[in-house]
Amino acid sequence: MPEMKDRMDLYNQLRRFPHLEISAVVTDPYHARDLIVVYRPDLLILGLELPRMPGLEFLNVLDRFWPIPSIAITKRLKETPQLEALAKAKGAIAVFQRPPEGMRPIADQIPDLVSRMSPRNRKRTNYSYDKEMVIAIGASTGGTVALRSILSETPDQMPPILIVQHMPKKFTTLFAASLNNISSLNVVELTSRLALRNNTVILAPGNRHMVLERRGGALTVSLLDSAPVRNHKPSVDVLFQSVASVMKEKAIGVILTGMGSDGADGLLAMRMAGAYTIAQDETSCAVYGMPREAVARGAVHATVPLSYITNHITDAVKAFFGGRWNLKTSSASTT
Repeated sequence: MPEMKDRMDLYNQLRRFPHLEISAVVTDPYHARDLIVVYRPDLLILGLELPRMPGLEFLNVLDRFWPIPSIAITKRLKETPQLEALAKAKGAIAVFQRPPEGMRPIADQIPDLVSRMSPRNRKRTNYSYDKEMVIAIGASTGGTVALRSILSETPDQMPPILIVQHMPKKFTTLFAASLNNISSLNVVELTSRLALRNNTVILAPGNRHMVLERRGGALTVSLLDSAPVRNHKPSVDVLFQSVASVMKEKAIGVILTGMGSDGADGLLAMRMAGAYTIAQDETSCAVYGMPREAVARGAVHATVPLSYITNHITDAVKAFFGGRWNLKTSSASTT
């Protein structure tokens, strides 16, 4: 659904590929919504600058009610590069800057994108639809380095990951973008209520708490503009407490390097609710404050070096979805 001239140009360019079947060319998201239900296409191509509804909002509606892989085209990618992460968090598999002269450069890439969506090649989550899980991570001093290490090694098929990193307002926007550049997962900063999806990392902004909620059966994260907790906003405790309340045993909690005790009580709540909990070990921490407090409270199942945390999380996820969820054993030192 780019502009009319671009739509027809793209349509004509795609007709060069006989194995691609074009179901419809439409003018606005409301018309597209109706035809998606009728045709049930494998792929949607849309412009983010839409009439009657912003493209990101339309992607969000699709993601909640009729998930479909999408390719987004925008005039503003160069001036607003965070649009790529935002669109991918809502189901887009690729985001393109609108070419200055014709749509052929985009059309030429679409067959390859479609081929990678085939059942043999598409990156699909292997988790069963009726089993939810959330990974919650909290960090402070030294956490930016630790999170880069973890997310750069995390595989591209994971449950939703929620992160609170103590950091001032505005810096979290840049940090989310930098993590997105090094991770195979989609990393976004939370700016408004967002539905959770697999293979996505959501970072709390530097001036709001992030809480997990269940709304109408769907898991969402929202922003909370309340007082600081333990002098922090966002607070790890606020996130962990909400995850403990909503997810019970269907969660993994990770507390990383940092000064103070934020997150220790929340991690204990997660463990008491049945979640699996991990702390970074003292040797690999820049500041062994938050993990020490969590261990002292009895909140931690396993204390793990930073270099092994990604593998340990991945092993725990596989155990959960493979029906081998056993919190009495660990491949690292237990507490």
